[in-house]
Formats: sequence, structure tokens, C-alpha cells
Amino acid sequence: MTHKPGDLPSLTVNCLLRELGGVTMVLTGTAHFSAVVPFDAAFIQPILSREKMGFSVFCFLFEGVEKMMGQQISAGISRTVQTRLVLPPDTNHMGTIFGGTVLAYIDEIAAITAMKHSGKVVVTASIDTVNFLSSARIGNVLILEGVVISTGRTSMEVYVKAECQDIETRERTLTTTAILTMVAVDANSKPTPVPGVIPETEKEKKLFENAQARKERRMKLNEFAKELV
Repeated sequence: MTHKPGDLPSLTVNCLLRELGGVTMVLTGTAHFSAVVPFDAAFIQPILSREKMGFSVFCFLFEGVEKMMGQQISAGISRTVQTRLVLPPDTNHMGTIFGGTVLAYIDEIAAITAMKHSGKVVVTASIDTVNFLSSARIGNVLILEGVVISTGRTSMEVYVKAECQDIETRERTLTTTAILTMVAVDANSKPTPVPGVIPETEKEKKLFENAQARKERRMKLNEFAKELV
């Protein structure tokens, strides 16, 4: 059956636009960040005209890409834990670990976590939130845990928490929490699609649900940052 752009029903779907193989495609958004746009004749007709394809061909391509983008994997796949001993070179004159050292550890585990989720090389796009709640001291064991909590088309939000453990008492104290945005890149250092994520724990589910609010806050901060340039 042959279809014309005018035959398209007016629907609303979560979708994103990107260039894939030189053809502009409409991708069903697997991420919490997907934008809602009208999927109707006015929206699709310019794409069909520019790419010189019929509606049937477009639907075939769209279905294939939709399946590809619809992949989701459990947050447990990316979950990463690292353990470090706090040594004298890691600390300041008060015997507590440098904040910059903790940040370096957080950035490293976030990258590993994101690579495990995406199966791609990643770069740090932003460190969105860092909370220093307490300090680790010389001789403490620092335990870091990272997990992907939400995804965009090519980006991943990674939640990292750091706890310090006293060797003698074995008591653990939460020292730092952070959320970072990592972007997967291909061999040409171009952003590349990543799978969606399925949260496991109640904490992860709550962070997943609030992903849109965090995105909006990042956008506002980015606008503010432009004013400082």
C-alpha cells in the first residue's frame, strides 16, 4: 500500500532527531530526557521531501532504528566498586584527604561505570553535583561505588558515592556524593548512542524519576556559565 505524507495520522510520541547515515531519522526516546513533538504530516513531510523517500520506506527505517534505540539494560551491569587506602600523600596538613583527590577518584569510577554500561569510550561532560559530607583520614579505607542512573541519546548520568571505613571499628561513614554526566564517543570522537537503563534499587528509581528536573537545572546553569565567558 502506498502512503502520502498527508495520510499520516496525528500522533504524539517521545522522539529525538539525529543524523544517522546521512538520513534524518526520528528516534523513539529511550531516555527520560526525550522531547514530546507532534508526529504528523507537517512534521514528517520535509524529511520525506529532502531525503526523496516514500512514507513506506521511512516507516521501515524508523522501525529498525526504534528497535535499536529501544535497548535497555539493568543498572547492575554498570555498577562499579573501588577500594582505596588513604595514604599521607593523599592528605592535607590536617591529615584529611584532599578534595581534589576525591574528585579524581570520582571521575575515574564514573568513567569506568559509563563504559561498562555503554560498551564505548566516554568523556566527562560535566560534574553536576558534588557534596563533601565528611572527611577521610590517613589510614581509612575509601570505598567508592558508581552506577548509571539515567541516560540520554548519547549521555549517561552516573551517581557516585564515597564512604570511608575505620580499620579498627569497621564503621562506615558517607563522605561524598556526586552526579556526573558522561558522553559515549565513537572512534572519531563523535557522540554515539547508548542503551537505556533500568534502575534496580529504590534510591536509583528515585534518581531516575528526577532526571528531567536535573536536566532542566543543568540547562539553566549552562546559560549562567555563558554569561561568565
